[in-house]
Parts: sequence; structure tokens; C-alpha cells
Amino acid sequence: MGIDLEKPLRPSLSIEDWDKRFTLQAFWSRKLRETCFIDFSLSPFSKILEVGSGTGSLLSTIPQVPGLSVQVVDIDYQRLTFSKRKHDHGRHTLAQGEFLPFPSGIFDQCFCHYLLLWLIDPISVVLEMKRVTRKEGMIFIFSEPDYGGRIDFPEELTPLKELQIASLRRQGANPLIGRQIPQILQKAGLKSIHTGMISWSGNEEYDQVAFESEWEMLRSDLADFLSTEDLLHLKEVEFQAIKDGSRVLYVPVFYGWGTV
Repeated sequence: MGIDLEKPLRPSLSIEDWDKRFTLQAFWSRKLRETCFIDFSLSPFSKILEVGSGTGSLLSTIPQVPGLSVQVVDIDYQRLTFSKRKHDHGRHTLAQGEFLPFPSGIFDQCFCHYLLLWLIDPISVVLEMKRVTRKEGMIFIFSEPDYGGRIDFPEELTPLKELQIASLRRQGANPLIGRQIPQILQKAGLKSIHTGMISWSGNEEYDQVAFESEWEMLRSDLADFLSTEDLLHLKEVEFQAIKDGSRVLYVPVFYGWGTV
């Protein structure tokens, strides 16, 4: 099972594959977001912004508030178009997180989800989110993973940690971004900062859709590191471990928020 860092990256996943992935990530963080939307409820006619909205997996989870204005931005035209076709609400804008095309202080809440790990300069994006949010408004970083803390069992699956970290770095991502969330919020100058990790729950029932989505992502990430035979073998090892109840997979996912 060798690792070859010199091979070129494989073609990206389809837009449908990415939508499945984003939907699964939204499911993982649903309880946290539900709690936040209760504890920091939106008033009628509030304005809310999501930066890095992808295929719109969070749009349908935003509470229905009278007169609520929802704005989403993403740099990927294909994903933004897919989201616009899928959802009949929310204003979609093609834009970079570092240069949001909005006046200062117009949003009541601004959030992102599995975005900062893909950014070269995440603090600049959080600062821009801060700029467009009103005084005392909220900035939420709902989920950012930290693959450096990944735990796998059975032991035959432990190489997945090193492989995924190497693959993400080759793609320009920061696989250790989760642990940097407190520092990022501090450097952005937010107030009343709160950070934490999403709790892990083991012994969940086998979910074929989630399982196949996870392995489609791994296939895309690791195809240049492992042979097809090695990938299929590891997939079978995980499947059997899930079935016999021995599978442990934990990736720390950090969150945080603060006021402007």
C-alpha cells in the first residue's frame, strides 16, 4: 500500500456527488445549528448571509421568519446554479468571500460551513463577514474539521488519516483548520467568542447512502495514492467493521461564533 505524491490529481466529483457530500455534512451539524437558531433567534425582516453556500445544503434548514431575507454567495458558478434550481428561496450571488459585494453592516447574521479549510487566508474572509454584519450582529463558523485528530479502528484503517491529510494538502486545503478556529475569531476581533467541538456519537446504524457518499469522496481523494484494489479492500474492511459493531471513526469538528 504505497503512497505516490507525484501522480496528477484525478478529475473532480460530479455536481450531484458534491451535493450528496454537502447534504451529509449539513446532517452532521444539524443539532448545533438548530440550537444556535434557537439561542440567537432571528427577528422578523432580518437579513442573513451564508458565505461559501455550495449547492445550497443549508438553505432549507434556515428557520422561516416573517420577512426574512436570505443571501448566499459562492465562487463556483456550477454549484450556485445547481442551488438556485434546487431552492426557490434565497438570493444567489457569484462572489469571493474576500470581496463580498455588499455594503457594510447590512446583515444581522453571517455564517459559513465547511468553508475555511479550503481558504488560503481564512481570517480575511471572516473579517469580510464581519464588515458586512451590523454592530452586535452574529458571525457563526458552524463546522470546520481537524483531520490531525482523526481516529480509526480497526487498525487496518489507520492509514486513512495520513492519506487524507496528504490529499487535502495537495488540493490546497488546510486539514488542521479546526484547531485554529479560536485563534481566527480572536484575530478577527470578534466579541463574546464561544468555541467548541461537535460531540461524537458511536454505534450509529448503518446508513448506505452516507457510507457510499463517504467512500465516493475517499475514492476521489485517494485514487492517486492507492490502487483500486487497495481502496476496495479498505472499503470492505470498514463495511465489515460497521456490521460487527467494531468500527470507530472520529474526526474532530470545531465550531465557533462571536459578535461584531
